Amino acid sequence: MARLDPDTPTELEGCTLGFIWREQPCTAYQIRAAFQASLTSSWSASTGSIYPLVRKLVQAGLLSQGAAEADRRGARMLRLTRAGEKALRRWIVSDAGWLGDSITDAIRLRCHFLALLPSSERIPALESWIGRTRETLEALDLRIAEYGRLGDTEEIWAHRGARLQIAARMEWLKQIRAEMWKNPQ
Repeated sequence: MARLDPDTPTELEGCTLGFIWREQPCTAYQIRAAFQASLTSSWSASTGSIYPLVRKLVQAGLLSQGAAEADRRGARMLRLTRAGEKALRRWIVSDAGWLGDSITDAIRLRCHFLALLPSSERIPALESWIGRTRETLEALDLRIAEYGRLGDTEEIWAHRGARLQIAARMEWLKQIRAEMWKNPQ
């Protein structure tokens, strides 16, 4: 793993520091479980990076660790240090030029190559994508409701943003479906 630069944390480093800040004290296992439960595929795919990243953050002085009480497995309780909090603040307010860019979307990426498929395969693929998108919208609605019950404003805001992105994808997919039905080619 590359050397950590506390002045410019990566997205994974910043998100990990942020999770620890919200939940501290917490264990690396709790961080990994939260990433694994994420509805964002890039975060859930990052779970194998968590333990090496936590070691790197500790070595860089951004996290402190102490023994967890009554834990026989040797779990370490993690907290942000002052330096870790400063790095997290810098990450939150960073003005990277790419922040407003379009995000990677696996469905949008596949649309570039739909012409390879005959219409008999295109429409089922599209219907599958619509189904997956609907499932994600339903999962986001459940999370937003749960965060509402907990009174967690920041999580509500973040999940509403995700929901709006996914709802826009759904509308776009419906437009494609309507165009396919008009002109099946």
